[in-house]
Amino acid sequence: MAPSRCVIPILSCALWSCAPADVEDPRLRVLACCTPTTLAEALDQDATATLVVALGCDATEVQAATAAADRAQPPFVVVVGDAPGDRPLLDAWVEATSGGAAAVDLTLLAHRGAAPASSRYELGARTWTPANRAAGGELTVAPADPILALLQGQLAEARATAPQQAERVRVVFWTGDADARREAAALAEVRAAAGRYPRIELIEREELSGSATIGAQAILLATHDPERTQLATRAANLTAQAALPVFALDPLLQDVPGASCVGCAPDTIARAAAAQIRAMLPEGGGLLVCCPENTDDATAAQRSALLAALDPDTPR
Repeated sequence: MAPSRCVIPILSCALWSCAPADVEDPRLRVLACCTPTTLAEALDQDATATLVVALGCDATEVQAATAAADRAQPPFVVVVGDAPGDRPLLDAWVEATSGGAAAVDLTLLAHRGAAPASSRYELGARTWTPANRAAGGELTVAPADPILALLQGQLAEARATAPQQAERVRVVFWTGDADARREAAALAEVRAAAGRYPRIELIEREELSGSATIGAQAILLATHDPERTQLATRAANLTAQAALPVFALDPLLQDVPGASCVGCAPDTIARAAAAQIRAMLPEGGGLLVCCPENTDDATAAQRSALLAALDPDTPR
C-alpha cells in the first residue's frame, strides 16, 4: 500500500499568502508560501524577501529559481531535507534524518536481547553550514538522542565482529514505494548503516508477507502511513517465531500498536530551522516558505510547525 498523501496544489503564491507575523522580533515576518516554479516571481515581486526556506524541495531547483530572480543581492537559502551528502549547502541545510541508522542500531540491540523500550524514538535534526560542515554540523537534540548515545557502547563489538565469527542478523526492509523521494532517502540511509555492521544481512522486499519474514530478526519500512505500518506488523506476526520488532521510519512518529516509530518530528525540524533563520537575520527581514506543488502530509506538517515556531502566538 502506498503511503497516504495529503495533496495540496499550489497554484500561485497568492494562494499561500501569510499575514505579517508578530514574532519575537517584529521585523522578522513570513511574507508568503510558494513553489519552486513560482519562487523567482515571488522574489521579484517583493524586495523585502531576504530569506527562502525550502521544505522538501529539490535544492537544485531552488538554487536555479533564486538565481533567476532579478536581484542584485541574492536571498539567503535554508534547505530542509534528507542528508546533504556532497550537495552544495547554499547558506544552510537542516537534515531531517529518516531514522534509518538509528533503526539499524535498535535492530542489533534487539538481537542482543534489548527489546525496543519505546513506541516512539524522536531524533534530532542536524544543521549544516559551510562553516560547520567539516565538524559534522550542529545537532538540535531530541528525546531519543541521549538514549541512543548511551546504547552505542553496546554496539562496538557488533561493528568489529566478522560475519563468519557470529550469527548473521537478517533484517527485512520493505521498500514498497521506495521510488518516492522520502522512501528512497530512507533506503539509502538504511543501506549505509547496515554496511557498517558485517553481521547484518539486509533483505529488500517490495511485497511483504509472513513467509518473507521467516528467519528475520526485524522488519524496517519507510512510511508515514499507519495502515502500511500495521500491515508490516501483521506480516511479522504471521511467522511461527516470536513477534518480530517492527521499526517504521516515520517522519510523523504516529503511534501504531506493535511497532516502534523512528524519525525526526516536524517540531524538531522547525526549531532547528527557526534558530538558523534568526541567526541569519538578526536584524529581521521577510521570508518566503517554498514547498513542492503537490506536497505530502509530512512536509505540510513541517511547514505548519515552522510557521508556528516563527510566530507562536498566531493560529495557523
